[in-house]
Amino acid sequence: MEMNLQQGENAMTITQASESMCISSLKVGGMVKGFRQVTKSLIGGRSKLVIMSKEINERKMKDIIDGLVKQYDVPVLKVESHVELARYVGICKFDETGKIVKDAKCAVASIEDFGENTLGRDTLFGNMGLAE
Repeated sequence: MEMNLQQGENAMTITQASESMCISSLKVGGMVKGFRQVTKSLIGGRSKLVIMSKEINERKMKDIIDGLVKQYDVPVLKVESHVELARYVGICKFDETGKIVKDAKCAVASIEDFGENTLGRDTLFGNMGLAE
């Protein structure tokens, strides 16, 4: 189910806004991937946004991330699947035409630096009621 975040010509879906924000973060090296790196980022106070898959089935991992997010007051964006998150954070392999050759999986990621201000980030944060 896709929701439009804005009305009019510049309407973006949640998926498009999330992808745009992650691409901007990847360009400046501000994306951290994986449970261990995300926990380090949260504890170190560098994490500005945590992106977590709804498919996480390991309870301890989910509880640790949820606890750290609450403790350090970091917003969380939940995505539907591990594969979707892997595409956002750039760990899938693509061929020269842009088609996915090999799907990867990622359970959790964190953004430490958003990079440039993008429409995706602004609309997503506006929808979530957050400020950087």
